[in-house]
Amino acid sequence: MEIVLIPAYRPDDELIRLIDGIREKSDLSVLVVDDGSGEAYRSVFQRVESKAVVLHHETNRGKGSAIKTGLAYVSSQMKDCTCVILADADGQHPVEDILAIRDVCVRENRFILTTRIFEKMPFRSRLGNTLIRIVYTWVNHRYFTDNQCGLRAIPASLIEVMSRIPGDRYEYEMSMLCYAEKTGISIVPFPLKAVYLGNNESSHYRAVRDSLLVVRKMLHHVWPSAVGLLFRLAAVLLLPVWVNQVSPALDVLLAGLCSTILVLLLYITAAFPGGAYRDAGREIRCRIITDLSVFVVTVVLQNGLGLSHRGACFFSMGLVLAGWYFAMQRLQKPA
Repeated sequence: MEIVLIPAYRPDDELIRLIDGIREKSDLSVLVVDDGSGEAYRSVFQRVESKAVVLHHETNRGKGSAIKTGLAYVSSQMKDCTCVILADADGQHPVEDILAIRDVCVRENRFILTTRIFEKMPFRSRLGNTLIRIVYTWVNHRYFTDNQCGLRAIPASLIEVMSRIPGDRYEYEMSMLCYAEKTGISIVPFPLKAVYLGNNESSHYRAVRDSLLVVRKMLHHVWPSAVGLLFRLAAVLLLPVWVNQVSPALDVLLAGLCSTILVLLLYITAAFPGGAYRDAGREIRCRIITDLSVFVVTVVLQNGLGLSHRGACFFSMGLVLAGWYFAMQRLQKPA
């Protein structure tokens, strides 16, 4: 049995049309979680109850909380479920796309992330999407053309794990990805055409506030990477002058080496203890590349352009971070 899980907050008739479409074109079961929509929307959910299982939150707890309520219900009450497809209630996920990722999830038994192909994105969506995509690429060393689409598929083996990931609102979906990246859960990108109804006006996503919340919550899983960056900056400032006198920009390499060791120790012992961390190989490879790049650029800026040592260090770090993002974008564009 495969289940479509739909978190819903103050839905309109698009929810009814989505469920009708699912029932007409497939044998999928539907589970809807009313995230405290209130008395004014009771009639909508009463119409849904004849077509799907409906769970209710007394108060609005957030999209992430609604998803986790649904996953916990599936885990305990629908034990023959083989796949859960997450879909939004606003009708922006066509039934054909839902069925397509269901098929991939069942066939490969892996976590499926849909990556939208944008022809024209509303500004309020573009702002948050770009910010989060850049930060995600820097800290996870992986680029997705889109990492925020709500349409995803979770195999049965991951349902319980996903229901325990921290996050109650929109940031939960990003926490899900970061947790998967760092614990070795395979993420399969599935490209599809983006659909925005009414310029995305039905969305409850607040571009600036929710984007900043997503970034902050992202750090719950990848905070060692942020600590490593701060350590590297501090090391360049504080390492004794004699280090650079031994060899030009040697302090950059030492700072990078110490930062890498610190980050790995923090991921292994604090962020993902008990052997959960599975991303050390990629972390080391990417840091070797970026550290060597910063070293070379620093030497060129210092000796070729006459910049001060510290100025060359910080400028090279900025250049390499920007270059790293665009390199990842080009290398992984098909994802």
